[in-house]
Amino acid sequence: MSLSTVFKWFHAPHKVLSDSLYGEKEFAHILARERARADRSTHRFSLVTFATRHEKLGGKAETHLLIELNNRMRATDEAGWLLPNKIGVILHNSNAHSAWNFAKYIQMSLLANGIQLLCEVYSYPPPQDKGAGSAEKIPKRIQPERGFGHHFTRDLPEQELSLLYLKRISRKKRCLDLLGSSLGLILLSPLFVLLWCVIKSVSPGPAIYRQTRIGLGGRPFQFLKFRTMEYNADTTGHQKHLASLIPKEDGERAPARPMVKLDDHNDQIIPFGKLLRKTYLDELPQLVNVLKGDMSLIGPRPSIPYEVAEYQLWHKGRFDTTPGMTGLWQVSGKNRLTFNQMVRLDIQYARRQSLWLDIKILLMTPMTIASELKESLHKRGQLIRIGTGQPTKF
Repeated sequence: MSLSTVFKWFHAPHKVLSDSLYGEKEFAHILARERARADRSTHRFSLVTFATRHEKLGGKAETHLLIELNNRMRATDEAGWLLPNKIGVILHNSNAHSAWNFAKYIQMSLLANGIQLLCEVYSYPPPQDKGAGSAEKIPKRIQPERGFGHHFTRDLPEQELSLLYLKRISRKKRCLDLLGSSLGLILLSPLFVLLWCVIKSVSPGPAIYRQTRIGLGGRPFQFLKFRTMEYNADTTGHQKHLASLIPKEDGERAPARPMVKLDDHNDQIIPFGKLLRKTYLDELPQLVNVLKGDMSLIGPRPSIPYEVAEYQLWHKGRFDTTPGMTGLWQVSGKNRLTFNQMVRLDIQYARRQSLWLDIKILLMTPMTIASELKESLHKRGQLIRIGTGQPTKF
């Protein structure tokens, strides 16, 4: 073999053939790996997707697309199937501008052969949003753009992000949610009326507390609880407390404080408020959130906007699945765990969630609540016996 032949072989473009494309599961794993790498470093990558409006990409369109990818992709880039009608290309160390240059080159070449494919570009990580403290300005997981043929726009419906990271509720899980929330609302309706009357009798203001929380994909929704604090209570103390629990960086300097609540040190809690919190009866209105689809019975704890403003990039992985009333964190130690440990459990659940895991968590939740109540009563009894404090007011 001549030296010139070796030189041409070494510098040949990366070969892309139909049977060498990663399958959907493999490519999803590669995409998740790239996000995890970017979350922990300054690494940036972009994803370019090409799709047809038909159910499956094939024939002339697929052949010409693979030829163009073969001519344009670098040896470090990776291509695979996102859907039967969509191919994705991961461009390492590429921003959105570079990715669009790549996409436009492919698109123009396809147009020359009379082929039009829908093109989308996703760049990760997203630019930092200075206004992340507000619900309307929560940073998105991916910054997307779209183009069809030679007409490019910046308007991509947010639901398109589900093709990348978001794990929407399966039919089985949604059926469980609908069944559980409906039965709960019907069977517990007398208790709802009783708690409503108690709260109205001890504190002026509405019995139901509404708060903006962050759900699937970073989208805000109205979160419901029975009110356990004074109406229009000051949340400054809670904001500072949460900020102190969330590490600003990984490593040795990350705080390792457990997620302890402020219940025993908050004089804004109304009579019977602590009892409602310790028994989790204040959470019952969230059955309405579950029925509406904003929440699930099982999932990560929904975040408050001012909490999200303190998040590191990888913390936002907990938005990949629908938040829930109870979850893996709640039955795995809850307030004994640190914030990072909580987030890791949430991400672990998002990756391996199944109907059987949900049922297991549902069955463990009452036992966990009973254990917490027993521990709380034991501590209260110790305080009374040693005379170091007064019994906690309910």
